[in-house]
Amino acid sequence: MKTGSYIYTDGTRSEELEQSKTIAGILCNVTDTHEIGIMPVESEERLNFNKAQQFCQSAGGRCPTIDELTGIYLNKDKINASLKAAGLPELKESWYWSSTEFSSNYAWNLWMDDGGRDYGNKTNYYYVRPVLAF
Repeated sequence: MKTGSYIYTDGTRSEELEQSKTIAGILCNVTDTHEIGIMPVESEERLNFNKAQQFCQSAGGRCPTIDELTGIYLNKDKINASLKAAGLPELKESWYWSSTEFSSNYAWNLWMDDGGRDYGNKTNYYYVRPVLAF
């Protein structure tokens, strides 16, 4: 399946939106051998690192790694088009947390506007978009 395809809660996938089904995620091919599902929920406010991890778990997913976030950024237009078509919140042009830690006090994050990476203090506040692993 192509990036931007819909993944449904019944385990099926489709390149076309099926209104009668519940979306579990939007497919993102991070590499040729690694795919994830971008969940249809996102933190409405910026969260610190620990709260971001908790948010992802409570949504039924996990926080993406920095490499997965880079894959999301590289496919942002396709992902946002699918999210928009389904009436779901699109990715923001802002900083997003990854689960990749730099040290005990810092973790990597990505600027979704230009794909820039940086590590931020875990007390900083950024958005988070949970993902599903397959």
